[in-house]
Amino acid sequence: MIKKKSIIYPFDNKSIPYVKFKKLFINYEIAEVCSPPGWGIAGNKKFLNDLPVKISSDFKKSVENCEAVIFTLPRKLFLDIELIISKIKYAAKKGKKIVVMFDLYDREKLVRDVCEEYGVDLEYYKDMAINYNQLNKYIINLEEFTAPIIFVAGDKEDLNKFEIQLLLKDNFEEEGYKVSQIGSRSGCEILGFHSFPEFMFNLKNEEDKVYVFNKFIRHIEKTEKPDLIIIGIPGGAFPLRENSKENLGIKHFMVSKSITPDFVVHCMMNNINEDVINYSSKNKFGYDVDCYCVVNKEVELRDTGESFYVVNKSDVTKKVLKMNEKGFVAYDITNEFHRKKISDFAIDMLCKNGV
Repeated sequence: MIKKKSIIYPFDNKSIPYVKFKKLFINYEIAEVCSPPGWGIAGNKKFLNDLPVKISSDFKKSVENCEAVIFTLPRKLFLDIELIISKIKYAAKKGKKIVVMFDLYDREKLVRDVCEEYGVDLEYYKDMAINYNQLNKYIINLEEFTAPIIFVAGDKEDLNKFEIQLLLKDNFEEEGYKVSQIGSRSGCEILGFHSFPEFMFNLKNEEDKVYVFNKFIRHIEKTEKPDLIIIGIPGGAFPLRENSKENLGIKHFMVSKSITPDFVVHCMMNNINEDVINYSSKNKFGYDVDCYCVVNKEVELRDTGESFYVVNKSDVTKKVLKMNEKGFVAYDITNEFHRKKISDFAIDMLCKNGV
């Protein structure tokens, strides 16, 4: 299959995993990424050095040189959705295929009408998702699984959790394993696997979420017949301070009550206490964390909220060494050698446990 030459817009930190693992796109070859002017990304040497594609801030010029435009939801949530809609209109007018990896909500009909008006194809991830209404969710029992289940969890969002999911998938498939996967964000269908299902946010009854999620994963196992299943859990596992209304671990709790994992990867900040994570995971979710991926971020807790900042790689190296000395299995995800060892360790542990 010949992949369509494509660009990603609007590009920011959140889209980096798409570029690092661009070969996972089934129908698209990522030739360029485009970031809005003023974001300071197109001329940033850090991005230029780390990414294998060209970075542009000229959307119109980028569109001229591609066949499809992949629209993602950026971390910069203040970005006016109407700006993205205007770019969709421009790309469609130029005859480019439109690919949308985020929920359009009340703009969905508008985008469909625009694509129809200009006679271009629209690939919208929601059109590719499993319809949970087709699942046999009325049988109130939790089914067991034949394929090993791997959870990817984290202290909070933005801790390279999605990148770890893609890394594991890529490494396992390189070893010849067939992988089914549920990603922790929307748009994963464009990459050939499943997004974390909407019913886990929309169903009103919490018990229904537990049972339906179990049926959802069992349906995937029956139809895809994988060697193993990776589940990325969105949100944070634990509140970082008392009275916090964020990172309450609700999705982690629901998923852990629905399915028992065979291996758990936890993405953690550099200054979070691993003993607390291990104890809380065991007592709150009923599972042990098998390995930790330490990122170069730390949190400072204040009365008014939380502040996050980046630390040196040397600080991560020290943290990882200290954790390993205490008997934990920890990896530095900025270290290429460590990145490969995560999947190797997972396979070794699954085989050792007879899974």
